[in-house]
Amino acid sequence: MPKMETGYKKACGAYAVIFDAKKEKVGVVPSGSGYRLPGGEISRGESELACLMRTVGADLEIAGFLGKAAQETGARSMDEGLFYLGKWEQPRKGSHNLEWLNLHEAAEKMAGTHHQWALQEGISAVQASTWF
Repeated sequence: MPKMETGYKKACGAYAVIFDAKKEKVGVVPSGSGYRLPGGEISRGESELACLMRTVGADLEIAGFLGKAAQETGARSMDEGLFYLGKWEQPRKGSHNLEWLNLHEAAEKMAGTHHQWALQEGISAVQASTWF
């Protein structure tokens, strides 16, 4: 990650890698250049988990923290994400523009290297998990 200089703008968000019950599809949200993981920017004074409950849904179950990753979005700006593994007992359709893509398609169409990284981490974690 680049050295943070004075005047460097950093946005921090919380996002979830959410799988269907069969572990064949992942929930994604369309963005201008592909898809991103559901979630959003953390408001001042808000925790990451509170952000996920607000932006994704209060009935989201969190399995654990996948990690933190960042991507430069401009000459003096950085988009940082805190990524979690999650699931819904009853998968949602159409909520927050959520779409369900198969894992291969989602990996190909994910915008942002930090979201791509989190998706791959989520796939690895869910394949090794008995939680699903």
